[in-house]
Amino acid sequence: GEARGQEFFAHLAEASHLVDEANEITAELRPQDRLKFEVELVWDINREVRDIIVIRFMQFEDASETAPPVLGYWALPRFREKVELFRDCFDIHSRGGEWPSLGDPLEDPWLTPSSTELAVAGTLAAHEKVRQYQLQQQQQQQQLQQ
Repeated sequence: GEARGQEFFAHLAEASHLVDEANEITAELRPQDRLKFEVELVWDINREVRDIIVIRFMQFEDASETAPPVLGYWALPRFREKVELFRDCFDIHSRGGEWPSLGDPLEDPWLTPSSTELAVAGTLAAHEKVRQYQLQQQQQQQQLQQ
């Protein structure tokens, strides 16, 4: 009982700190999207303590009185990974002023693309690599001919 309670509060404190950090980074990098993270508890006495804490991802409407739509839920371990990616994006942004991967389903950690969207993005990325390779080959051929 007591050990489980201490474990729960340790995970809850970690989740709260990560949510605060994620919200600060998100407000800096994506203010126009009005995105917000919140800690939510999914109580089930049969679950492990780490599994009852989830992070809710929402998008607020402009001055709306209705409840914001939930974009998704992440378990705490997955959210830890997301926050690491958010930090990387913030680092890029703070060094260069611009973060180029906004909206890219393969590079934007705020997105939760479907498997179809990932497949399309992967195919487009592969086609672009082939196109770049072909351009390089053409340039090499032209240099050899000169």
